[in-house]
Amino acid sequence: MNLPSLIYGVYAETARRCRRSVSALQAGQPWEQVTEAPGFLDTHATDGLIILHGPSPLLKESAQFHVYLLHSLVRAAFLEKKMSKQLETAIFEASLRSPWAILGLLAEPSLGFLYPPERHRPFLRAVLDYWDIYRAEGPRFSDGRDWGIDLWSAQGNLQYVLINLGAPQAAVAAFNPSGDLRNLIADAGLKL
Repeated sequence: MNLPSLIYGVYAETARRCRRSVSALQAGQPWEQVTEAPGFLDTHATDGLIILHGPSPLLKESAQFHVYLLHSLVRAAFLEKKMSKQLETAIFEASLRSPWAILGLLAEPSLGFLYPPERHRPFLRAVLDYWDIYRAEGPRFSDGRDWGIDLWSAQGNLQYVLINLGAPQAAVAAFNPSGDLRNLIADAGLKL
């Protein structure tokens, strides 16, 4: 999977880049230009965990993929009323078009992006579009631990959306991360 170089590095330098990126977005620069212009890194050729929750004191000093960070800062700017609802919505919608940005939405600090219930189905459809790519990464994800785990175990936003769309909580809790998410959705009778 290719992830933007913008979100890779030790925490302090990555946070500086992401704060500058939020400022650029607030100044009117397009999402794609801000996030993709610095280039991409192949996760198979680049060391580091794909962090979904942080900053982690265990991982701050080593180069990692901080996929939570940009979306977390965007959400903070929105909550501090430094970003318009229109821009926050545009960022959410743009995020649905790329696998790396959906990981940012799956990150726990991004739960607020998913509070409007009308965002649940588009979000779930987007996750499904890239589910096989995420599974292929294997235990490369982190919720702050200094070792890798599977994506399903590293985040809770997907479970939140599934349950709020009507999937039985017991079925979501029993889901095997190596299984096919499409089967869980079909068995729950969810309409996308």
